[in-house]
Amino acid sequence: MEDTAGSVLVVDDAPQICKALSDVLTASGYSVRTAPSGERALQIMESSEFDLMITDLKMSGMSGMDLIARVKERAPHLSIVILSGYGDMDDVIKAMRVGITDYAQHELGDIVYVGLPKKGEHFEAHGIFASVESVKAVSDVYCPAAGTVMEVNEALVNAPERINADPHGEGWLIKLELDKRAAGQDLLTAPEYEEYIKGAGE
Repeated sequence: MEDTAGSVLVVDDAPQICKALSDVLTASGYSVRTAPSGERALQIMESSEFDLMITDLKMSGMSGMDLIARVKERAPHLSIVILSGYGDMDDVIKAMRVGITDYAQHELGDIVYVGLPKKGEHFEAHGIFASVESVKAVSDVYCPAAGTVMEVNEALVNAPERINADPHGEGWLIKLELDKRAAGQDLLTAPEYEEYIKGAGE
């Protein structure tokens, strides 16, 4: 059997869209599975792993944003592409999850305390929104983009060690609703940040 370019899960409640994407991706060498709903996608992901998920934003039942939130809990590093036939993409940018990188937690050492903001607080890009205390030092955490805090990871109050164990997953700090003016800002993905760190260290 020939190696595939990668595995893709396509999620859309329009059968013709699923088929069209599946045909194009399969012809390009990808292994593709399709799901007609977010609920079915989650079932498929219980027994299969993927390199990429492509999902519609507006679907009957579970929405694309709800699906993404659930998927990120299970597979925080999964790449996701969002499709929408609607002109307004505010929903896509409204729930940015913010934390510290694996590199940062490694440099800090064992984290023993996290100072978190309150829901509803607004921060400008590069403003201090949290503090992290480790056995080595106390460090400020800076907001990557301007926005308002939608949710705080209260579990970290009693279990700050989650940041060390899973910084890109259960160790997230806040969910941020981006200001519209912040939506176009260039932000690094985790792999891009890792490359940046490597380059800075050379």
